[in-house]
Amino acid sequence: MRGSATLGDKPTIKKLKSIAEREREAVFALLGAKRQAGKSVKNLTKAVVRESEARGLAKKTISKLERSSSWLLESLMLTDIDIDQIEYEQVNDCLIAELEAGVSGSTLNGHLWGLSKMWSRAKRAKLVSGDNPFTGHKISKKGKSYDPFTMEEIRDLYQHADPEFKTLIHAGATTGARIGEMLRAEVKVLHDQPCWLFNFKEKGKTEQSTRIVPLHESLDLPEGFTFKIPYRTALRTMREHVDKVLGTRHHELTGEPRKLSFHSFRSTIITQLRRMRYSDKAIGSITGHLGEDSSKGGSLPVYDHVEALSFKKELVDQIKWSLE
Repeated sequence: MRGSATLGDKPTIKKLKSIAEREREAVFALLGAKRQAGKSVKNLTKAVVRESEARGLAKKTISKLERSSSWLLESLMLTDIDIDQIEYEQVNDCLIAELEAGVSGSTLNGHLWGLSKMWSRAKRAKLVSGDNPFTGHKISKKGKSYDPFTMEEIRDLYQHADPEFKTLIHAGATTGARIGEMLRAEVKVLHDQPCWLFNFKEKGKTEQSTRIVPLHESLDLPEGFTFKIPYRTALRTMREHVDKVLGTRHHELTGEPRKLSFHSFRSTIITQLRRMRYSDKAIGSITGHLGEDSSKGGSLPVYDHVEALSFKKELVDQIKWSLE
């Protein structure tokens, strides 16, 4: 029949372009957006996620794509941005800040993978041109290892900080939590015990989506307490505070500069508790899993059981805290 296609037909270039054009229009119609609006990170995320679901990609992969865009917008402190307005240096600054905060290289590479997928999708739709700002960053999967603080260094950092940052230092030095975790944490009373609740809902976890850590005996905070410091502000302030108060410190044996940041509180606690012969599983119940995923707390019983909290409280109070 005239106008009907047979299996032997070969599509022309013009026909392929027409099909691609209709696909692009369908995506933007689906999003309820004009073509120009399709450049935004949020709209591209929706498009890529919907296409991935239609192709039957695993939920884990789709969640990874969604986390990538959320991470980028949070790091840039924006609600949305056109993807063609993002520059390599902006992305690099975000990555450096995360590495200084102790985020693993594999996690950051995962974010870059998802964002590169969105850039490629935008390029196929002729929404962007030029170099992909999410490639070429060369981040080691192992991340960066930070040195522990001495007790004298922790005391100096605390004593020279403003009131709210003193509390953040005190909390970090008695939990080993990463700075991003600490800023999202909330104080709740469980079984008459004030505890930090570290939530990891954005990581798609279920039974391991919350880590519960009793407050150190030296820390007195009301129920419902949370930090009000923006993430990037906290990172910058900590970096500047360490530089101002401690300057450049060197290893006594090698003479190499020591790597110090908020993440050094975590290294300090892990070092202390290992010297006390606690297992990594026990330590991980406080600091978070000692591997890649900090939402995992080792293999202790359900986190809010009285017995588990009692054990954790004893463990937390073994962490050294002294201003003398």
